[in-house]
Amino acid sequence: SSYTSPNANVSEVLIYERALGEQERVDLEASLADKYGIYHPDATWIENNYDEAFRTVVHSNSWHKSVADEFFAYRESSGLSNMFFEGLRAWFRPEELAEDYSQGDLVDVWRDAMGLRALSTASSSYRPSFESSLEHGLAGLRFDGGNDEL
Repeated sequence: SSYTSPNANVSEVLIYERALGEQERVDLEASLADKYGIYHPDATWIENNYDEAFRTVVHSNSWHKSVADEFFAYRESSGLSNMFFEGLRAWFRPEELAEDYSQGDLVDVWRDAMGLRALSTASSSYRPSFESSLEHGLAGLRFDGGNDEL
């Protein structure tokens, strides 16, 4: 038989000569989650790296390690409470724009800080421009008030 896969990346494949038991499968998934820094409720990287309150946030958002590390560091440096992160599904920050664009560039894609989503516009005539210093000196997007969209 044939299988058409979705657009995906595969790093590792394990094939056994027998069906794994439920606990074996869960342990293996958790081990691979630790190895690759992906989310699994039993991954030890969650228990070993964060305080209890932030672990709850990681679990509620099913964050991968790279995302959790970034937001944990941000929480620590900003003083934001865990409530800020609970249920967070996307965060479009100017920092991501500044990595990809220079002053006045037309923005076709704005990546979410969590690496899960992006806002985009196909037509260049509808793109807002990147501004390195808007209100309070912070970067952001300037929409022309006409037809710009993301």
